[in-house]
Formats: sequence, structure tokens, C-alpha cells
Amino acid sequence: MGEIAVPENPVATVVLTRRRADNRRLAERLTRKGLRVLEAPALEIVSADPPELETVALGARSLKDFQAALFSSRHGVTGFFRWLKKSGRFGKPEIVAAVGPATARALAEYGWPPYVVADPATGAELAKRMQPRLPPTSRLLAVRGNTSRDAASKSLAESGHRIFPLTVYRNLETVIPRIAAFQLAVFASPSAVKRFLASNPPVPETAYVAIGSTTARALREHGLSPVQARTTSDEALEAAVFEALGRAEKR
Repeated sequence: MGEIAVPENPVATVVLTRRRADNRRLAERLTRKGLRVLEAPALEIVSADPPELETVALGARSLKDFQAALFSSRHGVTGFFRWLKKSGRFGKPEIVAAVGPATARALAEYGWPPYVVADPATGAELAKRMQPRLPPTSRLLAVRGNTSRDAASKSLAESGHRIFPLTVYRNLETVIPRIAAFQLAVFASPSAVKRFLASNPPVPETAYVAIGSTTARALREHGLSPVQARTTSDEALEAAVFEALGRAEKR
């Protein structure tokens, strides 16, 4: 964990299951508050070229021929602009849309500030906000990863819009070790929940924090009662960690 010092007498041990790069600021905040932080990434994310089937479907269209581009994560933003540079494509869709403020900030850094931002950060919320802004049978570019649930695309497709998926990053599974003792674990995806709990079965005294409603649902399906972070910000995640630890102490 580099420069992050481990407290001598930690209040509790917290396991973070996102990529190490995504955890840096949160780990620093929790350590300063006296918690011991362990990292057990449930996946690694790498940018990847879209499958040929997807690029063929795009044809020679300029991106300005799409009514909207939908981005569900920061990783999709990074992978998309990597692909955009390699492909030589030009233009920009009429509407740029993002799931959550973190994705919105990433788009702004590339000079594509989104017109629509879903907060709460869910695909269902993005679809809801997009519907009144789209003409019938719009062409929508859906930027995603290889395991994305694509809830926004599915909902919009059911309304008659034409979806052009663009898979620009891949989620790679990692080996998650058995962790002897910890008081809380933080998850950002249902797949992370599944892989982590396979190595570390839930016990009653352990607390859990979920990033997003689908992740919270996955934990509840295992009989757990997670605290769902209000947003994806480090401040909200820190608050959720201490709320979950407080609930666990009262049990």
C-alpha cells in the first residue's frame, strides 16, 4: 500500500475489493481514522479493442451520427478514448451521458462533459433521464466492459432505440485469498461479491458496504444486510464504512 502507514492499534480491519488504483484515496482516509486497511482486489481491469463484430456494426459512421453515447464507468471512458485515438473516428454524439459523478468527471477531463448524469449512479436511472431527451428509434452508442450489465441499454432498447455496443475494457478475475480476520469488506460489483465470498464465507459479526444498488442486492441475496454508500465519492464511502461498523457493534 506504499506510503500508507498501518495504525499500531487499529480500531477495525477493513478489506477493500476494488482495484488498488481505485482505493488509494479511500485507503488513506480510513487509515488516518485509525482503521487497518487490507486490499484484496476481486478483479483487474484492462483496456481492450472492441470485438470486430461491434466495429463492423458501426460501419463508417461518424460519431456525430449517434444521438447519444452512454458511459457507465470511468474505465469505459479511458478505454473509449484509447480506442477513439487508435480508430481515427471523428465527430461527437449529440448527447453524452454518464452513470454517476465519477464517470462524469472522467468525461470532462477528456473534453466531453456529459449533458446527462445519472445520480443515483445506476443504469436504470440513466435510462429514465434519457428517455424524454431522445427522438424515437435513436441510435445509441453504449460504451461498456465485457461483463457490464448494461441496464441502461436494455431499458432503452425495450423502448425501441437501436443500441450499438462498444466493449472497450475487460474485467479479469483475480485469486482472492482467505483472510483470517476482518470486520468489514467493501464491494463495487456483484461479481466481486461472488468471488470474495467464495473464499471468505460470511459470518454474522462481519459488516459489509456496497457501492451501488446492484451490489447491495447481491449481498442481500447472500443473506447479508449491507450499508449502501450514498454516492461513489470517497467521503460517502468513508461514511458508509463507519455506519456499517457502528451497526455491527450494536448487534
